[in-house]
Amino acid sequence: MKIDYNAKYFNPQDVLECGQIFRFYPYKQGYFVISRGKACYVYSDGVKTIIECENGDGEYFYNFFDLTREYAAIIDIATSYNIPLLTRSAQSAAGLRLLNQDSEEMLYSFIISQNNNIPRIKGIISRICEGLGEKREFLGETYYAFPRRKNLLPLAKISLKTAAAVTGIVTLPKLRLYSRTTVILSG
Repeated sequence: MKIDYNAKYFNPQDVLECGQIFRFYPYKQGYFVISRGKACYVYSDGVKTIIECENGDGEYFYNFFDLTREYAAIIDIATSYNIPLLTRSAQSAAGLRLLNQDSEEMLYSFIISQNNNIPRIKGIISRICEGLGEKREFLGETYYAFPRRKNLLPLAKISLKTAAAVTGIVTLPKLRLYSRTTVILSG
């Protein structure tokens, strides 16, 4: 399935590389994006931004990229205040969209992101998904779904340090706050 959208109000690079999401990587002329166990290929030709996904995933990615919201109207409102900084900001970020992410995946990604840099965050999340997520394929690319809480919960019952070391997420001396992690996983 393909979804086309006006590239002026949907710039994949601006949306994906601003720090909202960590489960994407450069692919062909755009990006391979993974969310809620689904994948899409998003790219722009300068006029249109195109999302390619499995037939059953179109509605999910339409909502994920917030394509029902009219960002042109938001930009018009922001510029109508005649505040130079607000006007410049709204115009320069016209292609930026807020993502409607899976709340559980977003929460864990946010926790992992604390005091980290983007390449490290992406690596940690990738290793968690490879170690505990369901293997899937799209456009010949293998990816792993983000594990659901039910898959992460058993880790709270064993030593999370051991599980993290086994999956290669972190080394034993670096993992702290075991009790806080247990509360998050079981809550």
